[in-house]
Amino acid sequence: MKDKEIHSMREHFFKGSGVPHLLLLVQYSVSDGPASSDQSKGAYKSLLSETDWPLFHTLRDWRNARAKGKGFPPYIIFDNMQLARISHGRPNSKEALLKIEGIGKKKADEYWEDIIRIISTTGDQSSTETKEPAQHDVTEKVP
Repeated sequence: MKDKEIHSMREHFFKGSGVPHLLLLVQYSVSDGPASSDQSKGAYKSLLSETDWPLFHTLRDWRNARAKGKGFPPYIIFDNMQLARISHGRPNSKEALLKIEGIGKKKADEYWEDIIRIISTTGDQSSTETKEPAQHDVTEKVP
């Protein structure tokens, strides 16, 4: 089975011969790997440290509100694994966001400013460096 990443969705309502129609345009890409079940198993939780959780919850609330406003499921914007990777890696630029697995140019272009703003105003402000995406940081912070 192939995994698909949805980049954008647009809907267009129109009437043809007096009958209403809905056209849904979906832009997506297909990867060669197997479909991931990480989200359903909660594997994203293993990426998050105690200091990552506040940012993860803020990002999740933002994602849910954006999805509701657009009228589609939250995972279309970012799934929980992607939010966990963002929360853990704390990218500080669009280029850094693009390095996170599962985030393509389309999503980065659309959401990077919101993500960077949320990261800069939420969570641990003592660290200004960006961690490598999807790696576990085992170093201790010394006060």
